[in-house]
Amino acid sequence: MHGLVFIHDGPLKPPLLTDQLLVKWPDQEPVLYPLGLAGVGGWLEVPAGWQAPSQFVFPLLRSDSELTNAGESWPEPKLSFPLASELQTDLVWALRRLFKIAAQQFAFAEQLEMNSAWSRRLSQFLLWDPWASACPESWFLQVPLLSNLAGLRVDFRSLRQQGGPVFWAPLGAGRVSDPYNTLRLNSPFEVADLERLLGKALQPAVLEMEEKREEQLLGELKQFLVRTCQRSQAPLQPEWVEGLHFGEPTRWFGGPRKYFIKHEADEATTRLNPADAIFIRLFREQKDWERKIPVLASAVYTAINRALHDVKDEHELAYLEAMLDQL
Repeated sequence: MHGLVFIHDGPLKPPLLTDQLLVKWPDQEPVLYPLGLAGVGGWLEVPAGWQAPSQFVFPLLRSDSELTNAGESWPEPKLSFPLASELQTDLVWALRRLFKIAAQQFAFAEQLEMNSAWSRRLSQFLLWDPWASACPESWFLQVPLLSNLAGLRVDFRSLRQQGGPVFWAPLGAGRVSDPYNTLRLNSPFEVADLERLLGKALQPAVLEMEEKREEQLLGELKQFLVRTCQRSQAPLQPEWVEGLHFGEPTRWFGGPRKYFIKHEADEATTRLNPADAIFIRLFREQKDWERKIPVLASAVYTAINRALHDVKDEHELAYLEAMLDQL
């Protein structure tokens, strides 16, 4: 049996696809299965007459780098596609070894040492595989995957060890009294995920000042984007969310050409035009606010799709389906 699992940042040559596992059985056409892990791809070829060993033993690898005795078990993740149990074991442990190397590389990383793509991949894997957090000294728990409102990146292990309460705040939140102990809620984590991985309840942070209507709109748009992309697995990088803001007010007469919502790929920013009639009416009437948030968030994701090759039409379709499920 032959196969390979890898992480790739760019497009692949057919028939391989990013985020897909290509499986070839004897006398059958190859089948693509979604792995659901950003940038992870691979292929597996099962030869004719292959049979699983009668006593299958896979060399287990602890999250803390310590080898275990054969037969020791850990919690298993759920694959989104059917695969023979022996092949599934091989695949899961190949992924574990691959991601553990990355976790060891980025443990204790400084602010600029880990890019957003690897932060997203390791976060997804931590949520997907319970093995990654089963050991208190796991390398995955030592990677700074979270950020606080003081602008610092923090890891789960350090937060587990510190005493006192931990708070959470949505993206785009204003000032809080304890920014160092207030986590910024960022994709792909939800509050329940953070509480499970930290082993403690989190309290919502209280803003020190009343937010302006513009800031409130931006905050609700960011939360809806993150929540919908989590449910649809549509790509959404943290800098795209952080870069959502109101731009320069422009109209048709004089000055730059008018825009509604525009994503600038080079700056990873998405600008909303405060002079557009939609936003003027929204802030003036302040009616049906909740009903308009999903529509405006969808328009933001459409602007991102138009500007970036990494976001495709099928991603936007999945986003729209997840959006409709929430209405």
